[in-house]
Amino acid sequence: MNDNNASFQGHPSLDDRQAAEQKLCRLFKSFGVDALAARDRLIDPYLERAATFWRPQSGLDFAALALQDVEADLEAWFAALLGERLEDRAAAVMTGRAAFLMCGGPSRFADQLLQPVASLPAAFVEALSAQAPCAVPEDELGEMHHQPYEAWSPTALMVRALPLERGLLQHLAGLVRREGRAVTIGLRNTGPTS
Repeated sequence: MNDNNASFQGHPSLDDRQAAEQKLCRLFKSFGVDALAARDRLIDPYLERAATFWRPQSGLDFAALALQDVEADLEAWFAALLGERLEDRAAAVMTGRAAFLMCGGPSRFADQLLQPVASLPAAFVEALSAQAPCAVPEDELGEMHHQPYEAWSPTALMVRALPLERGLLQHLAGLVRREGRAVTIGLRNTGPTS
């Protein structure tokens, strides 16, 4: 009897494996890569490694384990390739994905994704590095036009602040008048009640 929803001898069920495979395919699709076309390299090794850590009684999600493993490999891979271009290693996957997409990775270098760094063609590494976005733009020297320094005297400051102060005082006086009228009306209506 074969039940797809039950784990057999500590192995993930077929449903667990299919759910993990779908998540891995979605992740690689965000890179523009069809993971099923490179199943032996992009899916099967991660399912096998996740199966070595996963146990039915552990309460861990099999798909989440496989996905964490891929993300850790992607982070290390992009950090090795773009190390000097990365502001933060935590952003390696996001920066690497952007660079991979912008350098035409899905059409030109799909077979290079997650290959050993030492075996990557120089053209791919250069294209990826050239397209890696920087968190902070590089400094550019520019011209600063002369701006005369104008010292403000206390008199000039008061002249400029006076309209602001006058408007504020008029607003506050209006509020006091309205509140005072409300208090007066309230006092007139508070006569003895019988």
